[in-house]
Amino acid sequence: MQKYAPEFALLFTVLYGISDEIHQKFTPGRFPDIYDVLANSIGALFVYSIIKFYNHFKIIRYNSR
Repeated sequence: MQKYAPEFALLFTVLYGISDEIHQKFTPGRFPDIYDVLANSIGALFVYSIIKFYNHFKIIRYNSR
């Protein structure tokens, strides 16, 4: 399960962003915006990429000893 932690974090971040926009539809003075979901998803994907990049090179460095 820990092996897929970054993927689960990415998935739940995107789903949370979607649910937040749905919630805003029912909140007075707020409105849902697909661009907010897109911005949240891009940010989550960026952090996911950094984590995967770091883990990849950490494994390579460890195996080269």
